[in-house]
Parts: sequence; C-alpha cells; structure tokens
Amino acid sequence: MGMMPGMGMMREMMRRMPSHMRRHFYDPILRGKAQEAFTGFGEEKFWLGKKYGVAVRRATVPGVIVITADADYILNFRKEIGVQRLIEDLKSHPLITAVSLQDTDYTYIAHTDARRIGTREEDPFLRQSLESNTEQMRLLTLGEKQVLEVTRPFFFQGKKIGLFRVALDSTHIEQGWRRSVASIFTYSLILFLLSVVGVVVISRIQERDWQRMQQLERELEQNRKLAALGNLAAGVAHEIKNPLNAISMGIQRLQREFLQTGDQAQEEFLQLTTTIRKEIQRLNGIVEQTLQLARPLPLQREPFDPQPVFQEIALLMEEEARTRGVTWRVNLPSTLPVLRGDPRQLKQALLNIILNAFQATPAGGEVSWQVESTGKALRLRITDTGEGMPPEVREKIFDPYFTTKQRGVGLGLSIAHHIIQAHAGSITVHSQPGQGTAFQILLPLPEGGQIQPEKEEKG
Repeated sequence: MGMMPGMGMMREMMRRMPSHMRRHFYDPILRGKAQEAFTGFGEEKFWLGKKYGVAVRRATVPGVIVITADADYILNFRKEIGVQRLIEDLKSHPLITAVSLQDTDYTYIAHTDARRIGTREEDPFLRQSLESNTEQMRLLTLGEKQVLEVTRPFFFQGKKIGLFRVALDSTHIEQGWRRSVASIFTYSLILFLLSVVGVVVISRIQERDWQRMQQLERELEQNRKLAALGNLAAGVAHEIKNPLNAISMGIQRLQREFLQTGDQAQEEFLQLTTTIRKEIQRLNGIVEQTLQLARPLPLQREPFDPQPVFQEIALLMEEEARTRGVTWRVNLPSTLPVLRGDPRQLKQALLNIILNAFQATPAGGEVSWQVESTGKALRLRITDTGEGMPPEVREKIFDPYFTTKQRGVGLGLSIAHHIIQAHAGSITVHSQPGQGTAFQILLPLPEGGQIQPEKEEKG
C-alpha cells in the first residue's frame, strides 16, 4: 500500500521504478485510467495456488490502496467463515459421512474432504439430480462404507447455481430398517397368533352351537315321536286296559271255581291260567309304560342326597349280576353333592340303563358303574363289555319301541332318556362293534344350570 503527495510526484516515481515493478495489476490506477483493479478472481480457483489482489484509488489524496493474499490464505478464510466451514460442521454429525457442493459444471466448490475442492465429478445420476428440482437418492460405496446419498439442486435468488450432496451412513439406516422389519414381523406374528386364537375360539363356539343345535334337533324329533305316541296312547290305552282287566278278573274267577270242583285236570288248568295272567300283567305293564312315556312326567322335585339311592341300586343289581354270571363293579364316592329332582324317577331311569347293560353282556363279562362330581354336575358312567352297537343301531336306541332283543319292548331306554331330560340332564352313548358300550349321564347340580351334552362318539 502506498500514498503519494500528487499526481506529478506519482508519475515521477513510476518513471523512476524498474520496468518489472511497473507491471502490477494496479498500473491502470496509477496511470489514472481506472478507479479499481483485481487480479486472480476471474476463475476463483484458489486450489491452484495463485496470488489474488484488490486495488482501489484513494478518494481524498493521491495514492492506491492494495490488498493481496495467496490461495492458501483465502482457502483458510473460507474454511473459517464460509460454506466450507458449514459443510465441515455438518460432517460432525455421526450419521453424515460426506457433504459437498458442486457448481453447474460439476466442479466441487466445497467438500468435507478439502483435497477434492476444484476437482470435477459427473455421472448420469448427478446430471439427473441437477436437472430435477427435487431430492434424489442412491446407494453407493465410499471407501469401505455403503452410504445413502441424497442430492438436491441449490438455488440462489431463484437461479440454480449448483448441486448439494449429502452422504449418510447406511449402517444406522439398515439398523433402523431391521428394527422396523423386526417390529413389523413381531406385530404380524402377534396378529397372526391372535387370528389363530380367534379362529379356534370361533370354531369351538360354532362347534358347540352346532352340537347344541343337533341335540335340540334330536330332542325335537324325540318329542315329535313322543307326541305321536301320546296321541296313540290316549286313544287306545283305555280301550286296551279295560279288556285286559276284564280278562284278568275272569281268569281269577275261573281259577277259584274250577279248583273247587276237584277235577283231576286242575293242575294243568292252574298252570295255563297262571301263564295267561302273567301275560296279561305284562301287557298291562307295557300299557302303563306307554302312558308314562307319552304324558309329561309328574316330577316331585326336591333336594335329596343321591348317595342312598345309588347304594340301593348297586345292591339291587348284585343279584342280577350273580344270576347272569357277570362281574358288577361299582365306584361310588363316600360323599356326593345334593341333587334336586325326583329320586324315584331317577332310580327308575338308572335301573333301566344298568339292566340294559346286563342284558347286553354275556356271562363272564363285566358291567361297571362310576360316579363323580365335576363341580357343576354329577357324571355317571355305565359301561359293559358286550358286543357293542353299529352306528345305525346306536342312533335309534332312545326311540320308542326300538329294540334288538327278541322279547324286548323298546321302552326302557326311551323312558330313561325322557326322565333324564326332564331333570335338565343329558345322556350320551359311545359304542363300537366288538368294543362294548358306555352310557354317560350328566345331572346338573342346583347351582350348575343346564348341562351341555358331550359330543357323541362315532363308530
């Protein structure tokens, strides 16, 4: 920088200067041909190591103010206060690998790696990024790292002046992506399990409802049969009972009068009339059973202890077992919860079922009876080692007058089924040919409500 007292003196000093000193960039100012001068700023390629300077003519007194600096100084200045400083600050973030700014010629004018300033990099992706006005992304490898690069055109006063590029460490992104995938997988698995549980629950509910519907359909069909039987019994029962009573009384009179004659054939006559009277009594019993099955049961409901009733049944069947040569096994708990119902009717139903089991079991076989409490009901299981039943027989055993016995009437199991239903209980049968038969009865306890029958086993 210099100050001169006047233009004449300035010219004199320039004349006396060596020729190489008069070739400075500010010579036009000294000659009075310019007010300011610059050198080195046309290309602004500080990375080439040039010298840079600015000169202006003094306003009040003759002279020139000159400021010069080398490229390293300007680069350091930019790093401290310019875009380069901002870019290097951005790199301090752990997710950012590199930040750069390129001009429209794809030359780096700022970069986190200062060595790349002034170099040029161009590829189809960068051209597309510069031409667009939105963010672009790509995966690429920098050194040994895979990064996600995001680019966006850079504008100043509405004019596109370059391309801003940020490279993000993909490790954190991949970790976040993996966590997201793991979360999605976990949530999907939870939803799948919930769906499976929901399907299972709904299926069980539907199966239970379907079983209940089937049970109701069977009960409805049974009630229809009983209603038809009731109509038949109501119209015929009295017509049958009256002649039977008359025949029975006539036989009794004949026995009394004939025995008084002292005829030698009285013994044969007595045997014949006795047989007739037994058959009349059997027919009368069938009529009574028919009437009992057809009309509503006159239940005498009351709380009662089932233990004495069950023990009495067990004792009664011991003689039946001895007569038939069948083993009779009974498993009764020492105490049982109180039932509410008609003990006389329940006793009849159980006797009918157990007697049916004895009739189906050959000599040397076994009939067993097990009683247990489930908390809501009494479960009674009666099993035999007989021949079992095919499905077509098993489905009809509770129908009135259906029997497989030569002298059977087919009312015992129907009456038992009728009595158990009247007590809000259920009875199911499990049987297969050659594997015996098992009857299962559920009788609700007073607080247990109505019992859902178990699914009948298919043979």
